[in-house]
Amino acid sequence: MPEWQRSPLIAAGSIAAVIAAAAGTVVLFVREHGAQARQTEALQKELAQGPVIRVARIELAPADRVVSLPAEVRAEQRATLYAKVSGYVKKVSVERGDRVRKGQVLATLESPDLEAQVASAQAEMTFRRQQLARVERLAPSGRVSVQDREAAEEGVKMARAALARAQVQVDYQVLRAPFDGTVTARFADPGALLPAATGSTSSAQPLLEVAQLDRLRVALHLGQDDAARVRVGDKVQLQTSPDQPAFEARISRISQSLDPRTRTMQCEIDLAQPPEGLYPGAFVQTRLPLHGPPRPLLPSEALLGQGGQLLVALVEDGKVHFQRVKLGVDDGAKVEVLDGLRGGEIVALNLGPEVPDGSPVRIQQEVRREGR
Repeated sequence: MPEWQRSPLIAAGSIAAVIAAAAGTVVLFVREHGAQARQTEALQKELAQGPVIRVARIELAPADRVVSLPAEVRAEQRATLYAKVSGYVKKVSVERGDRVRKGQVLATLESPDLEAQVASAQAEMTFRRQQLARVERLAPSGRVSVQDREAAEEGVKMARAALARAQVQVDYQVLRAPFDGTVTARFADPGALLPAATGSTSSAQPLLEVAQLDRLRVALHLGQDDAARVRVGDKVQLQTSPDQPAFEARISRISQSLDPRTRTMQCEIDLAQPPEGLYPGAFVQTRLPLHGPPRPLLPSEALLGQGGQLLVALVEDGKVHFQRVKLGVDDGAKVEVLDGLRGGEIVALNLGPEVPDGSPVRIQQEVRREGR
């Protein structure tokens, strides 16, 4: 074919190739743009549905649970003995560790002033009796009036009362054991001057201390929320140390009143036959049951703090709603809810602070259950 005939054909082919390439580029651009648009739309849709969160369903904890609390061992009876009258210690008849019986003489004081008071009261009594006898001898003759006779009789009564008071004061010089027990402390020796402990013992010096060691009492303090969930007669497990076996006792009494300083209520456990080696002043670990209506149990990771308030994020209809809660016992992993939840709710776990109230969220397929 001549050259002048081939040139138009080559030109036409080149133009067609350019047009085809351009068309391919346009198609590719349209496809890529469409894919990006779809990705953007999917991302926007995903964002509109909210973040993916983990949740847990709140279940009611069983009505009873067991708590472990420290407690102090005390003597069932303990008495610190002070002098009822001022005097010098004449004799101390017991030592620390001695067992004593009720009424046994433990110590004797010596007070010269009291002896003088008794002697004076006895002399006054003798004088008043002699005076009354003289009045009675003269009464038949009419030389004394009825008033004189009555005054003499009244004088005898007053003297008798004064003598009795003085003798009681002398008897106070003898200190006796108030109950069967053991001498646990001795604070003074013979020759020491002890002031009378009248009204207040803050400035008085004690002489002896006696305690009943064969019957002990364990005292523990219950928190305000737990106090109403313990009953007299409940079984309690006590353990003196981790390497010793636990033993069982029962709650003997509950004070039914909160200490205004600590907001705790004292609970006591009587030990009629305490184990060997258990003494007043020791600490024991107790495990006791708590009764009450079932309460919701919340995982600690569901708690949120906002403006000084404790909140949880409830998940309802794909959205979160914040709810204030009042908490009870916290064991580190789970917290008892006293108010704000009823049980059965779904709460968000580890919800970030960027999620506001009312925001949509997406829930992971697995839902945890919180309860015992």
